[in-house]
Amino acid sequence: MPSPLFAVHAQSLDFQAAAAALAEQLQLPLGSADFTLELADTLCLRAQIDGETVRLQPDFVNGVLDWRRKHGGGRGEPVVRAVWGKNANAPTVFDGTGGLARDSFVLAAAGCTVIAREQHPIIAALVSHALSHASHCAARDQNEALRATLARLDYQHGDTARWLATAAPGSVDVIYLDPMFPPRPGRAKVKKDMQILQRLTEAGLGDELLAPARRVARQRVVVKRPDYAPPLAGVAPSGALPAGANRFDIYPPAP
Repeated sequence: MPSPLFAVHAQSLDFQAAAAALAEQLQLPLGSADFTLELADTLCLRAQIDGETVRLQPDFVNGVLDWRRKHGGGRGEPVVRAVWGKNANAPTVFDGTGGLARDSFVLAAAGCTVIAREQHPIIAALVSHALSHASHCAARDQNEALRATLARLDYQHGDTARWLATAAPGSVDVIYLDPMFPPRPGRAKVKKDMQILQRLTEAGLGDELLAPARRVARQRVVVKRPDYAPPLAGVAPSGALPAGANRFDIYPPAP
């Protein structure tokens, strides 16, 4: 599949200067394209998929993630159980496949300190704008719980392989990986917004991250996998936590 074409568009005159700055930062033209970043108070990615206009817009203030922060169960969330384990204290976590920061946000809401890196600059821009908007809303509404969650989450555009290569062994408690995986033939298509994500990221990457992750993690490496997928890099985990259509494979640090 050819790489999509991108552009940046200001939704009103008020955002033209900010849109120009974003376009320069991402080295993209202003205007419309196959995939258009629309800038207003927040940033939205608009695309045409199967003749339908689809928008991808991370939101940490309303919707599913806000509900999960308030009612998701904290340490009862599968991703939190897999990452936290039986330790008494909240771990420091490096999320090497930051993506839309959904799992990172849930981990931070549960009390973990999370460093997240996302390699794709468009995805990173979407999430960074959404986090900035959430921070503004938390300050405006004096939402201390949301503010505390955001304070525990450091999300940036970056190269995970490079981060792991330079990190000292034991510098974080847990490393979390959720590599994109091709959909299973015969299964229903994922939601339209996730189809955008699949078109932006290359499935099947991540095998090369397991060994350096086990070198750096002090407590464990957790890898999210579809229930039908083989273990990352063909390395059997020491344990796994089932979670619906997915599972969390758990690896000890490298000896």
